[in-house]
Amino acid sequence: MRPKIAGDNVAPQFLMLSRKRAALSTLEALQETLGELNDIAVGSEMSSASVAEAIHQEQLSRVDELLVTAEAQYRELTRFEPFWRT
Repeated sequence: MRPKIAGDNVAPQFLMLSRKRAALSTLEALQETLGELNDIAVGSEMSSASVAEAIHQEQLSRVDELLVTAEAQYRELTRFEPFWRT
């Protein structure tokens, strides 16, 4: 097999691998952001001890920022063409 033909057969595999890695990286970031939002939601159910309340208030101040981040990460994730269809 000539090198050019071999390269033509391998190149799509590298492209698919690159797209998979990019999609997984984006998905991982989205999971982290959603996990932080979940921690805040669960934190609202903690006892009203002063330390727990102070931590929860600090976390609540980040909700808007986290929601904006999660939305951007989700939009980025939806830009990826499903790699299992290629």
